[in-house]
Amino acid sequence: MRTARIVCAAVALGTTVAGAVWLATYRVPATTEYIEYVRGIRNHFHASERVFEPAWWGAWAAVALLVFGVAITGWLLPERLSLIRRFANRFAKPS
Repeated sequence: MRTARIVCAAVALGTTVAGAVWLATYRVPATTEYIEYVRGIRNHFHASERVFEPAWWGAWAAVALLVFGVAITGWLLPERLSLIRRFANRFAKPS
């Protein structure tokens, strides 16, 4: 049972990290055009073109997915409370 939980936690963390990387690099098509003005006069016009740019929600979704993945991984690990306590004791003041 213990090994199965560790494997499930590793798979959950790996898939959420892969999903976060995909979300962070996800690109959406957009159309841009560029008109150059010099002293208020339209000087040059550059034709519209389709470009790919990052989605505005990509970074937020990647961070949310990472937080979710770490929470699920911590929940799946056996003896999760002792793991959290050991991590917290590193930052606690010695009594």
